[in-house]
Amino acid sequence: MGLSFPFRARHVPVTFHPSLSRKAAEMAVASEPFTTWYRRCEKPQGLQQIEIHSVEIQSVDLFGARGVGFVKINSHCTLVVDGETHREHRLPGICFLRGSAVSIFVALYCEDGSVHSLLVDQPRIPIGQVSCLEVPAGMVDDETETVAGIAVKEMEEECGIVVTPSQLVDLTALACQEAVQAGHLPIAGIPPSPGGCDEFCRYLYLEKKVTVTELQDMRGRLQGLRDHGEFITLRVVPIADVWKISSDAKAMISLFLLDRLRREGKLPPAGELATPLLHPEPLLKLNTGATIQQLAFGLYKVPATEQGEETILDAVAAGYRHFDGASFYGNEVHLGRALRKSGIPRKEFFITSKAWNDSVKEGRAAVRASVEKSLADVGFGYYFDAFLIHWPVPGCFVDAYKELEDLYKEGRLRAIGLSNFSVEEYTTLVESGIQVPPSMNQMEISPVMYRKEMIDYFQSRDILVCAYKPLNRGGALDRPAITKLATKYAVSPAQIMLRWGVQKGLVVAAKTSTASRMPENRALMHFQLSKDDMLILDALTTAEDLRKRVDHELTRKTSL
Repeated sequence: MGLSFPFRARHVPVTFHPSLSRKAAEMAVASEPFTTWYRRCEKPQGLQQIEIHSVEIQSVDLFGARGVGFVKINSHCTLVVDGETHREHRLPGICFLRGSAVSIFVALYCEDGSVHSLLVDQPRIPIGQVSCLEVPAGMVDDETETVAGIAVKEMEEECGIVVTPSQLVDLTALACQEAVQAGHLPIAGIPPSPGGCDEFCRYLYLEKKVTVTELQDMRGRLQGLRDHGEFITLRVVPIADVWKISSDAKAMISLFLLDRLRREGKLPPAGELATPLLHPEPLLKLNTGATIQQLAFGLYKVPATEQGEETILDAVAAGYRHFDGASFYGNEVHLGRALRKSGIPRKEFFITSKAWNDSVKEGRAAVRASVEKSLADVGFGYYFDAFLIHWPVPGCFVDAYKELEDLYKEGRLRAIGLSNFSVEEYTTLVESGIQVPPSMNQMEISPVMYRKEMIDYFQSRDILVCAYKPLNRGGALDRPAITKLATKYAVSPAQIMLRWGVQKGLVVAAKTSTASRMPENRALMHFQLSKDDMLILDALTTAEDLRKRVDHELTRKTSL
């Protein structure tokens, strides 16, 4: 049985190139770009309409959230005028179907009076360019999302800037109203190449107030989803020079629309819409007075290879600046290499490491040697922002901590702390006469391992609590209570679990090797769980869960 699709009162036959499988052709016919194309053709436009007689699918590219990315077709189409089909006048029917796109022109109003724009510099194979300066943009992979919602994601992925939909102005909605009403456009979008491609681009505009420091931080920042082949470098350029240094049609169209809409009074004067940058994540304060990014990237099981370095660079590109490491993880050399490659100054990062059990057992000299080795392995600055005792080795952890105190006083460690310490072990430490209070205590915490008493105890003593395994290594993502909340808030189950930790005031150290999930794990500040929903998550941990964890830690510690 041949392929076809419904068109008015009949079915149009579809053939496909011999190099394609029938399954690929079926996917193409059912895809969003293809169905949107023929439904647009189906609509009468005044006294004229398009008649589709047959379609040949010439190629299909499978990728992205919708499965089918690009479809190239050769369609046999004619024009119908006053009910008469002009078969002898076949219309050009080669079409590249890719769906819609969104573009965001950014204006940055700096405190020093200068005005800049943000362009992305990336390789573009179709035009043979290693360096192509463009306006941030992306495909509309998911037709169920709003244009503004997609733009918000693109801004975070490509630029590392957190915005809300209400801060974006849809220039095409303002500019294309008459064309849509007259039937010259099916939607408020601008087709860059209507003779060959179905793409309609929506042009959005964003104004932001920035400090000199924030502007400088954007220059040369690495962005993009590496597993999607994106290698993006941010370029900050004077807004008056954009038309001269960028050959991107999206930039030219944006500048034209901004000028015309302001002339016609449909857009406020330049700068009036500017709002300060939102921090991509909240900051917490240590008892040392230093600030710490609440969202950390955990380095456990990140391979000590070039692939591991790429994972860390992906995390940097996603916006992570807080990295939770340890000598035991064996990847500190690769952490340092990746951070140096990022081009971002050392002061922008918060790097944590830990002393492993062997050095804690061997005594203070071994602890000092462990710190020195970790500093040398990372090779990125002369200090750690925080250094912890990985496990409280019985009978040894007091001396180990006192050696960290000396290193803290010497400036090699800017904060010191604990990991996996119980209340009793902390009490033993305090009673030994330590001079520098711990700045944090790391422990396993998640909605399915909620250790309320421990959290309350340490937080009440001005000691930050850092949650590792906040996603329970993926083991709780399919819990009904979590998936139900994910649906309610239109986020992923992982975002629900991580947001719970953020609202508990925890430092949350999540880890994923999938670059596309990294921005998602950081996109936590656009929603807030209600008190009732927090209680639902609190209740997922049972007394038996807590007992098993305490028994596990006790066994682990006594075996040291």
